[in-house]
Amino acid sequence: MHGAFQLARLGRSVSRFWLTFRSAGRLLGVQIGRDKRLGDLAYPLYVIHVPVAMLASAVALPGGAYARVVIAWAAALALLRAVDIPLERLRQRFVRGAMRRPAAPATLLDQPQMGGA
Repeated sequence: MHGAFQLARLGRSVSRFWLTFRSAGRLLGVQIGRDKRLGDLAYPLYVIHVPVAMLASAVALPGGAYARVVIAWAAALALLRAVDIPLERLRQRFVRGAMRRPAAPATLLDQPQMGGA
């Protein structure tokens, strides 16, 4: 019976987590597919989870581990929105600009030598 209770509790936690995750994404304006959203959040979550854990250990948070997970995901969404997305837009603008520039004209030094050494 104890194992079934644990499984039901885990299911509720995952459901709450997903609803929180979706709501936070909508609030921050991140409207993309689930797989892409999770993939885009992987690195920000990796970067931010240690500082959040350190902060949470220094401050007594109500909700324990659940609160730390929610804060880490919210911070990752904020990091994605504030840093990752603007940098990606800047990178795309740079790439498009580089593609529009004409190639440098060839010089005589760039031409293959005929019958040379």
